[in-house]
Amino acid sequence: MKRKKLVLLISFCVLAGYTSCIKEFIPRVDKYDQLLVVEGAITDQPGPYTIKLSISVKLSESSRYIPYSKCTVEISDDTGNSEMLTEVSEGVYKTDSLGMQGVVGRKYKLKISAPDDQVYESQEEILKKGVGIQSLSAEYERKNDRDGYQFYVDAENYSTADSNYLFWSLESTYKFKTDHKIFFYYEGGIAPAAIKPFPNPDSLQICYRTQPIIGIYTFDPLEQNQSQAIHFPLNYEDTYSNALAMRYCLTVKQYTFTKKQYTYWSTVKKMNASQGSLYSQQPYQVKGNVINLSDPEKPVLGYFMVGGLSQKRIFVDHLPLGLYEYSTCLLPEPSKVPLYKRLNATTQQDWPIYIVGTFMVGLDIDAECADCRAAGFLQKPDFWIE
Repeated sequence: MKRKKLVLLISFCVLAGYTSCIKEFIPRVDKYDQLLVVEGAITDQPGPYTIKLSISVKLSESSRYIPYSKCTVEISDDTGNSEMLTEVSEGVYKTDSLGMQGVVGRKYKLKISAPDDQVYESQEEILKKGVGIQSLSAEYERKNDRDGYQFYVDAENYSTADSNYLFWSLESTYKFKTDHKIFFYYEGGIAPAAIKPFPNPDSLQICYRTQPIIGIYTFDPLEQNQSQAIHFPLNYEDTYSNALAMRYCLTVKQYTFTKKQYTYWSTVKKMNASQGSLYSQQPYQVKGNVINLSDPEKPVLGYFMVGGLSQKRIFVDHLPLGLYEYSTCLLPEPSKVPLYKRLNATTQQDWPIYIVGTFMVGLDIDAECADCRAAGFLQKPDFWIE
């Protein structure tokens, strides 16, 4: 999963005779480097359940992602049931598809034994019954001079006496098309004789891309003074990307949490929305439910979520009247060196080379301009509906 860079801006109001300015400020928080980051959940829906472990980095390097491998990971409940998770890829641990099933009313915790002999454990959390999603809707709206769809969710009704709190996790999947077709390809030999026609020039034009939507969406029935989340706004997708250019799907996972978990995510949400504060809003001060048993003074980032789950999808087609303003792939000025000479100068490491006109895909123009696999997958998702 990608992580958003935390940038703190402070405004310096200087003495008379000088102008004010705004500078990017990244405080030194070295003591919070190399911390365990925990992501994952167990729900009342069938598994497998996934736990992702990684190592934190400096704020200035927040685009890096360091998975934490070779850990022993276990989920257990308060009745004596437990399951060891299997590492299926670096830092990604999963239960068996026929393994543990979350049960409403039971309490669950996570235990992690790391290669450096550090032991971590989450506090027990009770699994609440999931509140269902009644409906999802998408409405055309124009915001900040942009066309787009605003998505809304309606949850099923429930009593505030149940102390249920809602959290929504969103994922987008969209169908897209490259700007150019591939007409020829080259995979060694003496050009131009070795340049071959590419079969089905449009076969690498249409793909599907799935990505998480960065955002925290929470609902407190007591704070909102209503027992049901009605027409609750989720993400706004606009025409400044190609997500709405063909067909778009929003997958909504609605978690039902205890107040403790809601408070955590609500605090993270406020932190992300904050501007101008410094150390009072640093991410390491948002305490999760995982503790380092070997060194209690050393923080652990993230949260092991326990909650009821409901999931629903909505599909929308492109906006017929929308002004699409995303960048398209423009072909550069042709090289003065003939294409065949440049092809003969390539190595096996570059092959196969796809060709658009007199340009080499990936060398002259970005691969995303003609090969949709550079930004997505040819395989249509199982859930996709045309």
